[in-house]
Amino acid sequence: MSLPGLVDYSSSGEEEESYASTKPGGTGNRSRASSNSPTAASSAVTSPPAGSSSLSPNLLSANFRQLYPERKRKCDDPAHHQARVRIHPHVVGNWAVHIYLAVQPTEEFADFIDRLVTRAQSLTEVPLLRQLHTAGSTASQRPDPATAYHISLCRPVFLKEFQIAPFVAHLRQALADEVCLTLDSPFHLSFQSVTWFVNDEHLRSFLALEVGMGHAVLRSLVAVVDGVLRQYGLPTYYEEPRFHISVASANDPAAIDDCLVSRLLGHESDKESMSHGTVLTSIDDFEGELAEEATVPYSGFVFEVDEMVCRTGNRHHTLPFTKTATQR
Repeated sequence: MSLPGLVDYSSSGEEEESYASTKPGGTGNRSRASSNSPTAASSAVTSPPAGSSSLSPNLLSANFRQLYPERKRKCDDPAHHQARVRIHPHVVGNWAVHIYLAVQPTEEFADFIDRLVTRAQSLTEVPLLRQLHTAGSTASQRPDPATAYHISLCRPVFLKEFQIAPFVAHLRQALADEVCLTLDSPFHLSFQSVTWFVNDEHLRSFLALEVGMGHAVLRSLVAVVDGVLRQYGLPTYYEEPRFHISVASANDPAAIDDCLVSRLLGHESDKESMSHGTVLTSIDDFEGELAEEATVPYSGFVFEVDEMVCRTGNRHHTLPFTKTATQR
């Protein structure tokens, strides 16, 4: 099988014309030679004018270009991403890094979140975007990093491609050292309250569940992550972190706020619901349910955690909480 030619060679006269027309006036810095001259044909291919590419993309054959088609980035149009706006401009060679704990919802917990978000949506006209995640069968089931809820342990940061491998290795070693010293593995966590957040850019608001049991361990993990981030000159996490999972969001920083949560808590009356004779369900019931279920063994509201996840681009690196932390 013959390989496609790298360059499509046309007549020497056409090549000479393409070089000669690189300057205004059509003559450039080159003198016109006879198209029948062998010297002209040779110089047309091997001696392009100063400043021009030695191999113009237009000279590559069609067959060769088909072997390596130009890659096009995915559209950043918010209409294709639930009206969300890209916060950090795309930079070729930079990879987004996210370090977090994955929480795979049980069927009971997923049902709780569905009821919570449904109630919240009934109190606002702004569409709430549900954080859809696949429910597992038990709270101890190993989570799928791609479908689980995330408890963030760092801000959004970026690394060059050549930095990713050493960064993950340093994080893995730092985590192993921490396990040897203080961390019991696995540990358990649960959620104690319903709250809200706005992102740093004040573009979106979030309905969230805040961690109760397990908070002290998460602080220790953040200290480990912060230490590695400093080595790479990256920003560390918040001084007073509030660990949580986001269960819904709105493309409006004012949509989910104290007012909405207060209405969910029953601190403010819902006149519209009252006028229709609707029985209000207080968020106290939700928080009471969180508190009650957290004390019941195998209720599906207490989660066993034994690994951290470092996501770089679309790749998930799992870092287990073991003294011999090896990559799976």
